[in-house]
Amino acid sequence: MASYAKSFNMVVLQNSSLWLLFIFQFLIIGTASWDDYTMADDFRHDCGKVITNSKGGRVKAYEDGAEDPFNCQLTFTAPDANKQFFLYFDKFILKAVKTDCSDHKLEIFDGDNITASSLTGANGLCQLGDDTDLPQPIRTTGDSVTLVMTRNSATSRAQYRIIFSTFKITTGDCYKCKDTDDLCIDTSLVCDGLDNCPSGSDEDGGEGGGCQDVGFIKVWIIVVGVVVGVIVLILFLVCICCIWVICRRRTRPKASASTGYQTQGAQMQYSGQAGPESPPPQNPSAPPHENDPIVPQKK
Repeated sequence: MASYAKSFNMVVLQNSSLWLLFIFQFLIIGTASWDDYTMADDFRHDCGKVITNSKGGRVKAYEDGAEDPFNCQLTFTAPDANKQFFLYFDKFILKAVKTDCSDHKLEIFDGDNITASSLTGANGLCQLGDDTDLPQPIRTTGDSVTLVMTRNSATSRAQYRIIFSTFKITTGDCYKCKDTDDLCIDTSLVCDGLDNCPSGSDEDGGEGGGCQDVGFIKVWIIVVGVVVGVIVLILFLVCICCIWVICRRRTRPKASASTGYQTQGAQMQYSGQAGPESPPPQNPSAPPHENDPIVPQKK
């Protein structure tokens, strides 16, 4: 029983660290209100998907650097036929060896398939040599966009982040980015924690910024979320402590308050600390009546 309880305690303590990490990630990610999509060559990918009614979000790339050929295609369509897509790069690492980028590249098409016109030229996007420049922002002419990442023989990893947003040229029920004359993004993208405008004006809490009116409410939502998460974390730690204490108590040997004997398995052992009324221990190998008190005889 003792060994089982000890191993149980070790499992609980080890798993508790994993739960703490999970809760921390929940607190950080839970406050974000944008959608993330991944172009990767493992189980964490969205390759082959067609995301409909998309208003905006972030596309991330990840590769394990293997030499196996890899192709990932991801398509987005706007919720309104009158809207277009605006994309800009927050990070871009896509190393290629061949000058035509045929071994490692990213292509973006102005439509819902690869037969649409290319927005990234004939060779697509890649980095040659020591090139570290970010690609220029991209705008579509229609309500859909398709991204295709191809690796034929490259061994370096692809790592990039693309912020994309739906917009319309006409003003109205949308937020007009400060740094552009005609970029008006959906109001649901304003003050969501992600810079959908190139200058980040949609996340600015100052005068004319997107967070000027709703920033206070957003802050309170985040604060309440963090407080609730901390309470859940405290309750979880209390439960872990209670389980640990209960298991510790079950592994302790029990002693009798009146006799001073301790039970261990099927044997009885005297602890040497008898109670106030406990008799002295007797020799079980002694002859009968040898341990009886001597009673004086009457003459």
